[in-house]
Amino acid sequence: SGCRRYRRNLEYMLTSEQVPELKKMDGKCMRFMSKMGYHYTWFRVKDYEAVYKLWKERIDKYSVKDMLKSRIRRIEENKECIIMRNKEERIVAACVFEINGSVGFSENVATAASCNGIGIGGALFARSLLNIFSRDCNKDCMWVWEDNMESRKMTERFAVPTGRFSQQMLLERQSWV
Repeated sequence: SGCRRYRRNLEYMLTSEQVPELKKMDGKCMRFMSKMGYHYTWFRVKDYEAVYKLWKERIDKYSVKDMLKSRIRRIEENKECIIMRNKEERIVAACVFEINGSVGFSENVATAASCNGIGIGGALFARSLLNIFSRDCNKDCMWVWEDNMESRKMTERFAVPTGRFSQQMLLERQSWV
């Protein structure tokens, strides 16, 4: 017998009605980011190692999954990953999404620790959602870790929680002797 601790994902839904607000946010973010020397690019296969390393370090130290490797060519061809680069062309953030019919799925946004708090995560969030809605999607589904208050705060500016949970992940198991 023992004690288990779990971590849950909260589901959020965002509709295309939010596009005008997302455009405002994207415009503000882009002006600010370009002044600081940051710019967007699309994911290319040659970016794989750098993006995966960033995710492994930043997204979830407990269960990072290599979701790029199995669909790397499709992500590049379908433009389903946006990258933020600094003036030295290093990848400082990445956002992956997927489109299935008329629904988008925002999967992961990771920002380098050196860029925390300057708005890069929000910039990628807005840009990826605008991209999803530009492809005839009418809603986007996203999942945010329940204990990630910063991401929840940003997400809740635009999206509505559905009340559903997913991926109850075992963080640790303690055995009692």
